Amino acid sequence: MVSAQAVLKEAGSWVGVAMGTAGHRSLVDAYNRVRPLPVGYRLAYSDDWCDMFVTVVADRAGAAGLIGRECGVQRHLQIFKQKGIWLGRVHPRPGDIVIFDWAGWNAGWADHIGYVERFDGKWIHTIEGNSNGRVARNRFAWNDWRIAGYARPMYDKPVTIKPGLNQSAKAEDTIKNLDRLAKEVIQGKWGNGQERVNRLTQAGFDAKAVQARVNGLMG
Repeated sequence: MVSAQAVLKEAGSWVGVAMGTAGHRSLVDAYNRVRPLPVGYRLAYSDDWCDMFVTVVADRAGAAGLIGRECGVQRHLQIFKQKGIWLGRVHPRPGDIVIFDWAGWNAGWADHIGYVERFDGKWIHTIEGNSNGRVARNRFAWNDWRIAGYARPMYDKPVTIKPGLNQSAKAEDTIKNLDRLAKEVIQGKWGNGQERVNRLTQAGFDAKAVQARVNGLMG
């Protein structure tokens, strides 16, 4: 399970990191190491990086499967909608993801993204990458005219496949578990690329067998 607190702790550990520093370059490198790259794009050190920050924090906290991976805010918004976690303009909770549209919340284009660290009933307190060129904490009215809305990742949801696939499992149980696990992979619950391989292996599963079953289910 992944908690909102774990994600926010990871995000908070980067506060103060500025563009062009070693810390910023390490974030970009971490984003580029996970394959396949979203839309096949390798991020440059000179690129906008607010969404890269959101993605890498989720990667490091084990939450990539909950929110998807992107470096483009408008594309990430579509992923949130596909995952059913986009709520629009609601009272947020800690760990929610806030999206800004600098032209106004109903203008139709997502420009900036960050994490909601806390909400006091009126103000949201955020942690954002690429806020004036650094990772920073900021404050906004929860319904600020520039806030397009919020996504709420499904934190604290237990993994349903237990125990891991192994040679001691009965053949019929292994097949059932493999099918169920492959469907979870297709739904994005285990992340992408090497992150997926690592998480499956750490959980005791045969990543190659799972991928083969995914390929079979996908036709």
